[in-house]
Amino acid sequence: MELKRQWADSALKDLAAFANSEGGRLYVGIAKDGEVAGAPAEDAEIERIANTVTSTLGLTPTIWIERHEDTPVIVVDVEPAQRVVPYRGRYFCRVGSTN
Repeated sequence: MELKRQWADSALKDLAAFANSEGGRLYVGIAKDGEVAGAPAEDAEIERIANTVTSTLGLTPTIWIERHEDTPVIVVDVEPAQRVVPYRGRYFCRVGSTN
């Protein structure tokens, strides 16, 4: 599991590491300290994230909105990949809470 206050393309590194390990879940709209900041809950934002993950990593994530403290949070779920997934020419895997 990884927490991001807001989406940034650096989250792709985490998703690649998840795919190269046992899979994982990214929460967009929750800070590392657990503060629920919220995320844009529009279909356009979900589509943008899905397109970015698919075009950059070749993965098809499962994405949905959850409510935490009545605030929308985007959840991006990645299953283990059948092949090794590179991110910017490098290969990462998840060990505990680090890549």
